[in-house]
Amino acid sequence: MEPPIDRAEAEVLAEEAQLDAEMHAVDAAARELDGRLRRVRALVSEAAGVAPVPLDLAVRMQQAEQAHVPRLNPGVVRERAEALRRQSLEARREAMRLLKGQMGQLQQQLKVLARQLTADEAMAHEHLGQVKAVAQKVAEAARQLETQGVPPGLTSIGRVELVKAASRREQQRVRMQVKIDFGSENNFYSGFSTNISDGGVFIATVKVAPIGTEMDLFFRLPTGDSVEATGVVRWVRQIDDLQPEVLPGLGVQFTGLDERAKEAILKFVKSREPMFYPD
Repeated sequence: MEPPIDRAEAEVLAEEAQLDAEMHAVDAAARELDGRLRRVRALVSEAAGVAPVPLDLAVRMQQAEQAHVPRLNPGVVRERAEALRRQSLEARREAMRLLKGQMGQLQQQLKVLARQLTADEAMAHEHLGQVKAVAQKVAEAARQLETQGVPPGLTSIGRVELVKAASRREQQRVRMQVKIDFGSENNFYSGFSTNISDGGVFIATVKVAPIGTEMDLFFRLPTGDSVEATGVVRWVRQIDDLQPEVLPGLGVQFTGLDERAKEAILKFVKSREPMFYPD
């Protein structure tokens, strides 16, 4: 099993430092020998100028003239090592570029998921309030039936169905509280007429409702205005795994928008253009 890269790099650095020290020692020894060789040549030359040189010394002189001290030449090795180190650095830079790209995609996905969860939390709280309101109305209807007695011809099963029908009538309309600001995924939209009264609002959420669902809408705009309106789901944008940055949601067309609400919306869309959707 290979050691971790950090430890391996530290070991290589230690080996390089030790090898560098040994190279300096060998080079110093070679320089010393080269100096001694030069001094021997000088001594023999000086002696030859005074008296004839013996044959064995002449042979040694010739050998000394031809001799040379071997020296290290680390330049080629160092250049190769330097090239490999640069390749390693470029590989690490490329790895960092890839990691940054993946991290950016992940951050975008987390941002989209956070917005979805925020919308889901708001819808869940809204739905819980609706369920509690319906349960209270059903309980009240049941108590009234108990108090007033069952009408002639209405069996206990029919009484239960009457209570269920009251519950269904309450559940047909969905109450939705939406936050719209200058950077939210939620935004108003208009069609070809560009008349906001003929348009509606896009609500970013993964909890889509069926087309045709009626809604009571409540907005709080960054202008400080609160808006109440009614609408109906006209189109649905489903989750698309191929485009994770495109949020799913509902296109709710206005069916009831009074003048005060219309003026508040028009005031807001002067600062942020509405989306276009040919409803």
